Amino acid sequence: MDELTRHIQEDIPWCMIFADDIVLVDETKDGVNRKLELWRNTLESKGFKLSRMKTEYMHCEFRNIRH
Repeated sequence: MDELTRHIQEDIPWCMIFADDIVLVDETKDGVNRKLELWRNTLESKGFKLSRMKTEYMHCEFRNIRH
């Protein structure tokens, strides 16, 4: 999958691939959805299928605070 999607991958931590799982990170849910559609279109053009039923969202608060 890494080779098939190299041209749409962004630097870590914005895009991570684990076996057949993909983690997409963005500052907004709309941004994640845009990336998800790009990945879906790319994978489907290569004969793969991205399952929207298995898609999960996780909200994280990232702050510039150091402890």
